[in-house]
Amino acid sequence: MDKTKQNILMCEKAREIQKHKAWNDFDVFCDGESLWQGNVLMQSGVDYEIADNSQFIWLPYQSQLQKMLIMQYPECVDLDYLNNRFKKILSKPIDSYGWTWEKLWLALVMELKYSKQWSIKQKDWIKELK
Repeated sequence: MDKTKQNILMCEKAREIQKHKAWNDFDVFCDGESLWQGNVLMQSGVDYEIADNSQFIWLPYQSQLQKMLIMQYPECVDLDYLNNRFKKILSKPIDSYGWTWEKLWLALVMELKYSKQWSIKQKDWIKELK
């Protein structure tokens, strides 16, 4: 699980993806300061009662991002297809932490489903220029 500030920002700015967030025991969220898994504050292991999770940023796992694509884009199970798509994504600079699998899959979801790519300058997802 990528817990870097860059991944948290990319997930936060992926507003389309944030609409899919659920609140279950295995999902990871960030409240801006701390990471949570379900109702458990990850750093302390303490279980809290959380009344309102609307301000939390969902950090989807790689498998959750893959599920967003597989049904609509069955070619995403083809390794040659993925290799070509990831090469295109990897050709763009990202941040000092580099690309992780979560960032790659998030970028692929944003590209295929919403025609957006990550802009380092704007620190946001922008419509792809054709």
